[in-house]
Amino acid sequence: AFGEAVDWLEAQEVHIISHSANGYAGPFDGSRFDSQRVDSASARGILWVNSAGNEALSHYRGTFTDEDGDGLHEFAPGEESLALYNNEYVQVILNWDDDWDQATQDYELFLYDAAGNELASSQDTQAGEAGQEPVEGLWYETGGETVYAVVKAYEVDRAVTLDLFLGGAEVAYPSPDHSVCSPADAVSSLTVGAVNWWDDSLASYSSQGPTADGRLKPEISAPTSVSGASYGNAAANDEYAGFNGTSAACPHIAGAAALVWQAHPEFSRQEVVDSLLADVVDLGASG
Repeated sequence: AFGEAVDWLEAQEVHIISHSANGYAGPFDGSRFDSQRVDSASARGILWVNSAGNEALSHYRGTFTDEDGDGLHEFAPGEESLALYNNEYVQVILNWDDDWDQATQDYELFLYDAAGNELASSQDTQAGEAGQEPVEGLWYETGGETVYAVVKAYEVDRAVTLDLFLGGAEVAYPSPDHSVCSPADAVSSLTVGAVNWWDDSLASYSSQGPTADGRLKPEISAPTSVSGASYGNAAANDEYAGFNGTSAACPHIAGAAALVWQAHPEFSRQEVVDSLLADVVDLGASG
């Protein structure tokens, strides 16, 4: 459906695509199918603007560690479970660095309650066969109770880097870095982070790079928690009010790009990007 939507947009000869969505499973190096589709659209002269994602506080990253030899990952010294703070449900996606089409390292994902009762698990096989991906995932209704993720090494011969993403929850030990997903990781995507409109501070949830292959993402940020024609009721100094998230920041940049292109119809896609990046304000260290 994603590819068909892009095909249709290309057929309409659009200049800009604004896309406020990402997926939690993938290598996050720009090689997933949707990221490649972004690059092919860009090669046709389309400017693709993508939200960076809202996973800064709902992403955990770490190297598999098992000091006591029981096969369970230690998220912190002596802690083999990761608290997932949520409202009503959790979506848990575990990825690790392996061959994305033929994974050989077999890790399993479990979900427990506070009393140690197993609630759910994802135990797909990764044995080096074609089509086996280095990912486990589950969805569970919690009723708002804190639940706990556990990662187990089943058949492995090396320690991997784990990337665990949460939908509908925040993790006990968040890793804002490497929290940009696909297709925001596409090489040619102009990827947009979120800043609070009242002081231009980085929104706490705004996903950060780099990508798995070390590229800078996002390249630019724009306002969030705004009132507009589509969404309203933004409250002062509340990053979760009004139209919030990098989904709100992304169309700001798409709109700015449209104005630049209207003023300079002779510009190429890259010249529009260069114009936007030349006019941004550094809020941290230069660059």
